[in-house]
Amino acid sequence: MKVLKLLKDAGLVAGYQGKRGGYAISKKPEEISLWDIVEVMEGTTRINRCLEADHFCSRQGTDFCMVRKYYQGLQEQMERHEPVLAMAGSLTPQTIAQVAYLRRQGFPVIELDTVAVAEGADVLEDLLSRAEAGFDRQDLVLIHTTQEPEKVQKTKEKALARGISNVEISGNISSIMAQAARELCRRREIRKCIVLGGDTSAAFCRAMGITGMEIGQEIEPGVPLLKKTGEDFHFVLKSGSFGSEAFIEKAYCKLLPF
Repeated sequence: MKVLKLLKDAGLVAGYQGKRGGYAISKKPEEISLWDIVEVMEGTTRINRCLEADHFCSRQGTDFCMVRKYYQGLQEQMERHEPVLAMAGSLTPQTIAQVAYLRRQGFPVIELDTVAVAEGADVLEDLLSRAEAGFDRQDLVLIHTTQEPEKVQKTKEKALARGISNVEISGNISSIMAQAARELCRRREIRKCIVLGGDTSAAFCRAMGITGMEIGQEIEPGVPLLKKTGEDFHFVLKSGSFGSEAFIEKAYCKLLPF
């Protein structure tokens, strides 16, 4: 009961009286993070005693201790809650599985309606609005293109009816994804992105003005962390045809310290 009271006081659960009463979460599951629960249960999320408000150190070394300085940097990274944008433009089984996995983890997953694109609709602002709503709830948001076979086929048919080839509509869709990435990075000051799919990656690099990159540590075999030359902008580019089901989440965790 003590645990439930702590969670109730923090607004994470609500209590109900009566013979059918009890406790239930008071928010949508995707709006509650593990961080929220740890903060409530632990009372502090400082990774070392010397980082508490009183700066206690048994050796009186708070002002010059190099270990404390290192811990302080880790603490700041952990508390930064910096947004990460993920984009998936591939239709491979691997990418479909990676999108489904992230959805199951409770992250905001937003679909770009490619049928609407093929019909000539202006979908960018709606896409941006939904993505920003996602960032209001979580630090990682994924935007993906339509993946259902029936909708993909309908996208091609609608495009052909307007005289647009499969290659052209694919390019248009990648361009919209890239425009969304550029605008979201500007609005939300995002400096970390994960991009799945070859065409989407190429359009992303053009939109973000990436002409050179530095290669960092590997996330999975053949897929490293990347940094835009001369800028504090970190990203991941991956072909859609490989990678584990949890790849996006792994890339997200690897990007967090930067």
